[in-house]
Amino acid sequence: AADAALSLLGPPANRSLNCRPSQTEYPRRMSTLTLVRHGQASFDSHHYDQLSVLGERQAQATGAYFKARGEAFTAVYSGPRERQRQTALAITDVLGLGEAQVIPALDEFGEGSTLLEAASARTGVSLIENASVSRKDKLRLYGEQIGLWAADAVRVDGIPPVAEFRAGIKAWLDELTAAPGRGHKVLAVTSAGVIAVVIAELMQRPSAELGAMMSVIGNASFTQLIWTQNARVLHSYNQTAHLPAELASAM
Repeated sequence: AADAALSLLGPPANRSLNCRPSQTEYPRRMSTLTLVRHGQASFDSHHYDQLSVLGERQAQATGAYFKARGEAFTAVYSGPRERQRQTALAITDVLGLGEAQVIPALDEFGEGSTLLEAASARTGVSLIENASVSRKDKLRLYGEQIGLWAADAVRVDGIPPVAEFRAGIKAWLDELTAAPGRGHKVLAVTSAGVIAVVIAELMQRPSAELGAMMSVIGNASFTQLIWTQNARVLHSYNQTAHLPAELASAM
């Protein structure tokens, strides 16, 4: 899955997956958007939307990383989900910043428990909190459900169609990157679906590929883009090197 997702980003010369200089080292005419995926949520639970103990540690470690690098964010945004807001709060606490501004467009397209329930209805296999089904199989069926949604092959109650979801994120991204002035340093804490859409917009990829992109975006990873008045460029994707091995997770 990782190789498939990375292939969507084009040749290695067109992408960056390694740790990069601090934002403070970019020329002042450039602005940066750092997208952070929330820490690990409570997968396989009826209350998916809360950080696990590991997720809390991941969020704190991400904040410590930004602080050590001297990141000076000029704006901090968060999606409205509890896991997104908890992650943002952990980061801003470490950085000594005020609470993140909640942006509806940074919301995930659906809840993990909703997708698992849809996968259960599709396959006839009860998945949530069912110990007889392995975590590996649950993740596989969960990923399949996301792929079907991204391909617009299924509709799930409570989840918007992929075109509607993508349009909302595109509108927010267009508005953000059209803002007057230079040297904006924006931090946005969100989820894998939003990050995948941003990448798809930059790389002009179809929505059917969103599932593959999402499948490799790690918990508390960050993705960065740079923009000027004339261009938007993907700078790095799915950075997780700031997390020690014991804190790394995909779900």
